[in-house]
Amino acid sequence: MVERLLDRMPLNNGYTIPGIGLGTSGMTGQEAEDAVFYAIMKGYRLIDTAASYDNEEDIGKAINRAVSSGISRDEIFVITKIWKTDMGFDKATQSFEDSLKRLNQPYVDLLLIHWPDKDDEVNLDTWRALEEIYASGRARAIGVSNFKRADLVPLLKEVKVRPAVNQYEIYPGHSEQDTNDFCDSENMFRWRIVQLKEEKSAKKINC
Repeated sequence: MVERLLDRMPLNNGYTIPGIGLGTSGMTGQEAEDAVFYAIMKGYRLIDTAASYDNEEDIGKAINRAVSSGISRDEIFVITKIWKTDMGFDKATQSFEDSLKRLNQPYVDLLLIHWPDKDDEVNLDTWRALEEIYASGRARAIGVSNFKRADLVPLLKEVKVRPAVNQYEIYPGHSEQDTNDFCDSENMFRWRIVQLKEEKSAKKINC
């Protein structure tokens, strides 16, 4: 049960994730840097970005500002994602290297495949890149985003490391109950995006 910003929950590999975090889609430049910095200083510990958001460099600056201001990097949970055009082993590996460089971080806490490909083999090839990155210690956990049961079933038959997280959006009239039930049955953390239409960024919460 999440009651406070600092509350964390265990993933299937034993690593813990904050239950509430800040989404940064739609924010770039100084706006993104300042928003993330002040959010961390006010108590937020999970920061969600992606290669496709075009703000990883700004997010990295904010994180490093917070660390310089006395917040331990170990307390901050950083997420980034592999975009659709970077699927496949080699492209995904290079995409992660580029993201890590832009973030100016030695590691990320969670690396996700942003969207499933229509081809299950492409998803699996991409996942193998994530498994290698995870083994290197540069991603503390790996998972998927926007995957439904039909995308997950063939992937789970072949993986060596099971996805720790499936991140997806919910809102009234779009409960994703089938995805919820499947993730529960497979011990996969359901990290759901509650879209607040009035705000520029989404609030991330497991509920």
